Amino acid sequence: MFKYMLVPLILSAFWVAPALASNACVSGDQLLQAGKYAEAVTAYSQCLESSPRQSNLWFNRALAHSALNQSDKAMADYDEVLKLNPIDGEAYLNRGLLKLTLKQTEAALKDLTLATRLRTQDPEAFRLRGLAYLQHKKTTEALADMNQAVKLAPRQASCYQGRGEVQVQRGQLGTALQDFSQALNLDAKDPQLWFERGLVYFRLQQFDKAIYDFGQVLERNPKATDALYNRGLAYTALKKCGPARQDFAKACQQGDKSACKASCD
Repeated sequence: MFKYMLVPLILSAFWVAPALASNACVSGDQLLQAGKYAEAVTAYSQCLESSPRQSNLWFNRALAHSALNQSDKAMADYDEVLKLNPIDGEAYLNRGLLKLTLKQTEAALKDLTLATRLRTQDPEAFRLRGLAYLQHKKTTEALADMNQAVKLAPRQASCYQGRGEVQVQRGQLGTALQDFSQALNLDAKDPQLWFERGLVYFRLQQFDKAIYDFGQVLERNPKATDALYNRGLAYTALKKCGPARQDFAKACQQGDKSACKASCD
């Protein structure tokens, strides 16, 4: 029997304990690995009828529910996991992530704090709690958690990204720029990193660099309306009205109402 982990929405398998598994249980594992989440839910439900005290079955069904955007059902399954195993740090971590996504900040902080205590060497526990603190506008606590995440995973781009987001909220744009640049050194394929750094360059009035970064976003995702609109604003700041109007027009066509009202004179 396998148990899977979701942080965030990434499945990776590892062996928990040798066991004789029913066909439904094995089928659930295979379906979960194959990305057939609705079928996996059905298989795990059948398996739980005969093995309701197997916490890993509740855990894996929670992952399938999460992948189907069935957050309430997923959290209910994590509740069952924690009734059976109150020290399952992964369950607190994943349930905390769901609550964070739903902006249930206080509840997320409780789960993620328990996750950090149970998973003291897990950078994701600290990174996610840092995001929860940031959502709660507690930037000092958020920065401490992001520093710990970077310390634990100095080659993980998302940790630098999270710390950069905290620094933006703290008004430390130069430091934020360093973190987003380091994140891009580690993962240049992520358009969100280019976009966030572009916003920092814009706020620093380094408009040419902002234009470059927004262009990198659009190379990776030509329908990135926010990048089009913000690049248009950067062109406007440089009084380059031709390309600004083109970006505003494209963004407007894609449904950005602000772009429809924007102008460059």
